[in-house]
Amino acid sequence: MDIDHAIKTVDHAARQDDRWMFVAMLVIGMVTIYFLARYFMRQIAELQREIIAVRSEFEAHLRTANADMVAALTKSTEVIAHNSAIIEQIQRKLMG
Repeated sequence: MDIDHAIKTVDHAARQDDRWMFVAMLVIGMVTIYFLARYFMRQIAELQREIIAVRSEFEAHLRTANADMVAALTKSTEVIAHNSAIIEQIQRKLMG
C-alpha cells in the first residue's frame, strides 16, 4: 500500500509544472545560505580571537625585547664612558 501511494505521489509531482521546483530550490538555497553564513561567521570570530591572541603575545615580546635593548644600550654607554676615561688617563700619562 505504501509503494502505491509513493508511486501516485511521484506521478502527481511529474504532472506539475516547474513552479514547485523553483519554490523548493529557493527554500533549499535560502537554508543553505543561512547555514553557510553561520559557519563563516563562526570562522571569522575564531580568527579574530586568534589574531587578538597573537597580537597580545607579539606586543609582550616587543616590550620584553625593548626592555632588554634599553638595558644593553645603557650598559654599552657605561662601558664606552669607562673606556673613554681610561683612554684619557693613558693619553695624559703619555703626553705628560
